Parts: sequence; C-alpha cells; structure tokens
Amino acid sequence: LRYPEYMTANLAGETLETMLLKVADLEVKCKRLALDLPDEAWVYTDSALVQRLLANLLGNAISHAPRGSTVRVTMNPDGDISLSNPAPHLEARDVPRLGERFYRVGHGERGPHAGLGLSLAAAIAKILRLRFGLALRDDGCLVASIRGFQTLAQSIGAAGPAPNSTLRRSSP
Repeated sequence: LRYPEYMTANLAGETLETMLLKVADLEVKCKRLALDLPDEAWVYTDSALVQRLLANLLGNAISHAPRGSTVRVTMNPDGDISLSNPAPHLEARDVPRLGERFYRVGHGERGPHAGLGLSLAAAIAKILRLRFGLALRDDGCLVASIRGFQTLAQSIGAAGPAPNSTLRRSSP
C-alpha cells in the first residue's frame, strides 16, 4: 500500500461509482444491492484508497452472502459507512478473527478466496486513519463499518482562514 494522497472527494459519489462496478457480480451470484446514500458527502481523503476499501468490502459481502440475499450499503452525511449482508455461516466467535490475514471460516460459499479481503480493508482504513469495525447482528447479518472521515467542513475549520483572506470593513 502507498501513502495517502488526500484531496476533497464526494464520498457518496465515490461509493455509488464503486458499487455500480460490482453490479455484474451481484447479478451473476443472484444477489441484490440496496443503497441508502446522501446526494453528497464531501470529505478529505484519498479517493483511490477509499475505492479499494469499498471494493474489498463489497466483494467480500457479495462472495459470502447467500443466493437471493440483499447486500445493504448506507452512509450518513458525515460519510460514515455501513455495509451489511446476511452471514448465516458466521458465529460470534468468528468475528474477532475476520480481519486476520488468510483467515477463512470453515463453512459458507468459499470460491477462489485467500482470506485477504477484510485484512486489506482493515489495513487501508488504518492508513487513512479511519475506524473500521465488524459486528455480527442478532439477525445474522455481518456489518462492516467505516467511521472517522474528515468532512470538508472539519477540514476548513481545522485549517483556519485561507491564506491572504482578510475581512475588510467598507468605509462609510
């Protein structure tokens, strides 16, 4: 992985773009995608790394959710993202190990996976200084969450006024 190249990005747009690239995978595996995104969520981040992070999470959800199920992606206006999918093959004891390199649960739809997707997602989140979490809900859905994006408003507030910007009072 590389050092992040931070810039302003519409995270909602980046998420939608990444999700649309995976639609064919969903159709082939007979799964649906439900999106709940704001029109815009401007953050200060590395777009390429965020797209890789989202692609890894969505690819994992598509690969491991049962046929006919729905993968859900939600985002709040601050850019916090949750991605959930039914995971009937998981047990609560599996969750702490899911981000480990090469860890694979003993059952479920395996496919050509090496057990690296979630560990790569966790590594990318760490590089971007984001909080990445995995939880198994009572309804059997695995939820991957990404929190801590620096919103554009936070970036501007943290930086203070722009250079050479002064407030001038007009003369009466």
